[in-house]
Amino acid sequence: MNADAEPQRGAAGKTMTRTARWCAERRGQLAVEIEQRLDDPFDYAAEDRLLADWRQCQHVLLARHRRVQPVRTHAYAHPKAPGLEFDHRGR
Repeated sequence: MNADAEPQRGAAGKTMTRTARWCAERRGQLAVEIEQRLDDPFDYAAEDRLLADWRQCQHVLLARHRRVQPVRTHAYAHPKAPGLEFDHRGR
């Protein structure tokens, strides 16, 4: 890291810089430790398979019971332009 990139904020800035470097140097090790503590390792392939199975189950059950997938929206308005009082759903 060059000197220009160093924060010039006194002792607090130097401490933050040292802490950030320490974390960056141990990034892999820290991630493993956190995952072990959380008992939740990142397994993207397994999560993708789980989501695909979930969607397939939804499709089968909706078809079996002659239902359609409901459109899910939340209660908060999102006007499409500044200054509008209501959004496209009239909220």
